[in-house]
Amino acid sequence: MAHRYRPHSNGRNGTEGAPISVLLVEPDDVLAEAIQQHLSERLPAVAATRCGTLASARAYLSGNPFDAVLMANELPDGSGLDLLDLRDTLGLESYFFVRTNGGTNGDASAAAMKAGATACFALSPGATPAYESLDAVASEMSRVLGMADYPNTEAEGTEAPRISAEESAAMLEELRAEAGAVAHAINNPLTVITGNAQFLLEIARTEQAGSPIVAPIEDINAAAQQLSDALTRLSALRERIAHALGTDDRIEEG
Repeated sequence: MAHRYRPHSNGRNGTEGAPISVLLVEPDDVLAEAIQQHLSERLPAVAATRCGTLASARAYLSGNPFDAVLMANELPDGSGLDLLDLRDTLGLESYFFVRTNGGTNGDASAAAMKAGATACFALSPGATPAYESLDAVASEMSRVLGMADYPNTEAEGTEAPRISAEESAAMLEELRAEAGAVAHAINNPLTVITGNAQFLLEIARTEQAGSPIVAPIEDINAAAQQLSDALTRLSALRERIAHALGTDDRIEEG
């Protein structure tokens, strides 16, 4: 498949372009956190979305345009390389970067490149990888996507702006309130989506074995679960902020 991409101009000294959306499909939480953190430092233009299964990745890709996908070649519910087939089926113009296990990189990388991957990286799950390994990922993505790439240092002769403790507290309170409002706004429609998806799934499975609508409904259900997990993390963050500020974790009604 031919991949076409209009380079973004993102930079401190250039014209700001639209954020570059990246789907990070990584079942290992430690590795996923390290990758996401490093990308945010090296590639400020990246807006990364995380998931950890083949089903949830399918759901994301079926309903959202991503500029790039960084995925593990082995996922808990199947081969990550199946997403390359989905890319071709849907006609996506996304770049696919494949993470293989550091100990078995050769054959796995060859299979991924044969399947149409843009590039492969050997990163071992279970521990935070070395900076140099993550650096290679960021550098290759920067090169392929035409993105500005910055080391995690301040420009010489510049000083980060300073804000007072009162300003910091006010910003945290605003963040806490907004996080609560967003969670409240999403929770009700998400409950409706989840309930209906489960209801339709039961009907499809009961009335017709092997129904072709079962898989799409399962994808909807998986995507809803991903949103529910994200809301749980958002709620935990809101509670930590409220505790730090010494305030009640109330949700603002809009």
